[in-house]
Amino acid sequence: MSGPALKLVPAAVVAVCLSSATHAAVIGRPVALDIAVYQGGTELFNESVSVAPVDPLDGTFRYKIVDDYDAFPFGTVASVWLSVQMPDPDEDQSTIHFYLRGANPSNPDLLGSNPLFTLDDTDKITATISNLRFEDGGNPSDVSVHHYDSDVMAGAYMMNFDATNSYFYDLPQAVEFMVGSQHTQQVPHSAFVDGDVDNFVFLPDSGTSLDIGWYLMPSPTLDPNGDFPFTYTHDVAGASPGKVFEMGLAASVSIIPEPATVGVCLLGGLACFRRRRS
Repeated sequence: MSGPALKLVPAAVVAVCLSSATHAAVIGRPVALDIAVYQGGTELFNESVSVAPVDPLDGTFRYKIVDDYDAFPFGTVASVWLSVQMPDPDEDQSTIHFYLRGANPSNPDLLGSNPLFTLDDTDKITATISNLRFEDGGNPSDVSVHHYDSDVMAGAYMMNFDATNSYFYDLPQAVEFMVGSQHTQQVPHSAFVDGDVDNFVFLPDSGTSLDIGWYLMPSPTLDPNGDFPFTYTHDVAGASPGKVFEMGLAASVSIIPEPATVGVCLLGGLACFRRRRS
């Protein structure tokens, strides 16, 4: 196995649920994290992020975490941007989403010259988030982050970006999720907890500083004719393949006032459709 070390965990966890100690009334919000992405045995980047206390935390605020990104150069340059989305939590549950985008250094809504991942091999992709901390009113939240065996919660997706629009890659085990009226193709949480330790594995954690990860995700690979990877083109006329522009990762988040009290939080599709071309 290449990339960061993977600890095998019971196959019953993948959508990321946060459970907090009794001192916190709600889950709180993420305040800091370190994010690293690997393809095969190569570390593509490893960066620390302080999450701004914006409200709502709707994913529209993007952090440029890598300025000149050229792990797989196709042209001049691109930057890696991160956004975090977390709806206002109710008393005991919420969801959290992380979006990584290889985009124009000046505008995260425009395509950059270089993709996030290489398109010419089958090296698997791992994304880890370490030192993830949540706070509620300045107090640290003691949480548990995990996934559930569910086909109605989306755990990950990858998208391309061509000259006209963006499309979902048809990844192994991906299923259709509806986001409003939009058809999307995303990998459900169940794929991360099906007992297959070679594809789609999630590493959970609990405490006040969490280390979680989406491991061994198959990368989009070239089709047999040597063209770009297959994309999911339901109800889309003229869709064409392109570079890996975005990866989304998701987790459900629930507070646990008492030990052994766990709530399930349905995610549905995790993709957001704010991106527009200019």
